[in-house]
Amino acid sequence: MNLNTVQEIENAIAALTTEQLAELYAWLDQYDPQPIDSRLQADLASGHLDNAISRALDDEKNGRVQPPGKFAGTQFLIKVQREPQAR
Repeated sequence: MNLNTVQEIENAIAALTTEQLAELYAWLDQYDPQPIDSRLQADLASGHLDNAISRALDDEKNGRVQPPGKFAGTQFLIKVQREPQAR
């Protein structure tokens, strides 16, 4: 498969399964980590986001969230993995 234009790449990404998208995101993160990642990791480790995460999980549990929409023609799935912190 030749991917010579941005449009061809976008079309190929749009055809990926959820599992393939997850693999692509993981590869992109390893290949070119975003600067915000280190700040987010530091905030998570320090507990600065605990309250916001708790509220978001409570909203999800009580049906106060909507499914993600579409952005630039591609549906983005957001998954936060977080280990419980020792207190």
